[in-house]
Amino acid sequence: MYSLDALNWFQASCVAMSSSIFEAFSYASQLIRGDDLLVISRTSQGGYNQHDTNLVTLHRIKNFRALALDLKPTQSRGTPPR
Repeated sequence: MYSLDALNWFQASCVAMSSSIFEAFSYASQLIRGDDLLVISRTSQGGYNQHDTNLVTLHRIKNFRALALDLKPTQSRGTPPR
């Protein structure tokens, strides 16, 4: 997630997802390490439900800042403002 004003937020990407309704990633904690974002998550994989977790998983998003769109308005020199 990212924002220009800390009021309006945009989703840049999804870190982890499963096709099974019985699997989940919860209580994530993040750490920025250089240009990478590290996310550790309590994970339920192959379990009986989403709550009974059986793993702790680590996810690395390399160069995560590149996922954010440039939201700042730009103006060409030859075009007058409206």
